[in-house]
Amino acid sequence: MRKFLYTVGLATVILLNAAVVKASNDVYYTNFNHLEMTEQEYNNLLNQGFTEEQIYRMDEDEFLENKDVEATLVSEEKKYIKMHTTLINGIKYTTSTVLSELQYQEALLQAQQPTYSPNVSGSYYDGDYWDSMFEIVTRIANINENVFRFKMDVYWDTMPVDKYYDIMGIGFDANDVHIGTDIFFRQDWQTYSNVFDYSLSCYTKDENTGGSVIFELPDVSTSSLKNLSQYMYFYVYKNTGVGTLNTLYAVGSYAHADTYYNPSPLVTNGLYSNFTTNIAGIDLDSPYAGHYSIIAPVVASFVGTW
Repeated sequence: MRKFLYTVGLATVILLNAAVVKASNDVYYTNFNHLEMTEQEYNNLLNQGFTEEQIYRMDEDEFLENKDVEATLVSEEKKYIKMHTTLINGIKYTTSTVLSELQYQEALLQAQQPTYSPNVSGSYYDGDYWDSMFEIVTRIANINENVFRFKMDVYWDTMPVDKYYDIMGIGFDANDVHIGTDIFFRQDWQTYSNVFDYSLSCYTKDENTGGSVIFELPDVSTSSLKNLSQYMYFYVYKNTGVGTLNTLYAVGSYAHADTYYNPSPLVTNGLYSNFTTNIAGIDLDSPYAGHYSIIAPVVASFVGTW
């Protein structure tokens, strides 16, 4: 009798284990590109700092690269930005302001397309202005005892009027860590006619003080854009000889252009060689600095033992 009970019990355990295995391999989520994900894979992506929208739009290559990476999101910081541009006698003057979440929501309600004044000066309208509203998020995820991931997202809530080559970058303390992987970048947009598109095209810059990308905003009319966002990330490793770290900073920064500059690294003394990303943010040299609005950096921090 005992032998029979033992056999039945063992069979029950086997069936239960099989059920657990089957459940763990069930399709939990299917995204826009028809990629099927288990619940574990989906949660792995969330814990690395991917948003639900990014997972929904993710392509196969990025999914396969990240689906089995188990991580812990340890820091997330966000800033709400209002960028105000005025055109006077053909010259653009831009200021950016960091708003509270409530101020940002109120400003969104007031946001409008460029408004034109009847005061004409030469061939330019005097006093034209427009506002661009966007959110910047910087995240730190702990991958394992040797690796952290720095990630930066930008979400446009009102579309940019100037669409040239912008810069986004994440700076860090060069004494502590270095970039140990390629820099990944992706830009997504949607039009009011429900056309979805994306681009991975960019120029990456890997420095001992930070990683950055130069990318072109989509060649789509501002009035046609419904959604626009960008994100970038890379892994960091501790420098050789560095002992225990108790703090780790990822400084996300953005620079928005109001005119065209060739972004290629092959251009002598061009844009690519005249900016740097560091623990203070993005630093641009003249004359390029005069045509870029550099947004206040968003600092994510890890406090612990590493």
